[in-house]
Amino acid sequence: MFRSLNDILQDAQKKYPPFQQKIQEAKILAQWEKGVGPLIAKHTQVIGVRNAILWVTVKHAIWKSELLYRKDQILEILNFNQEQVLLKDIWFIDSHSRKK
Repeated sequence: MFRSLNDILQDAQKKYPPFQQKIQEAKILAQWEKGVGPLIAKHTQVIGVRNAILWVTVKHAIWKSELLYRKDQILEILNFNQEQVLLKDIWFIDSHSRKK
């Protein structure tokens, strides 16, 4: 008997909690544009999640300032409807400083 991919993934998530967490993080990353809006999303790039911190590069200091101002709101949107709080903080990195 063949099982659906969805059933296989659900079983894997139950057996391997770290896999479950990675799936949840991927869902959060997919919500980035919804959390910040399309204009800001165009000027940012999500790097990933590490230790419950979302890492994001920002193209310009003005956008970074706006995101810092809205950080709590963004965290609330991204963590909404999650079984547990997966993101505790967001760190914004100036994309120009990464190239040095």
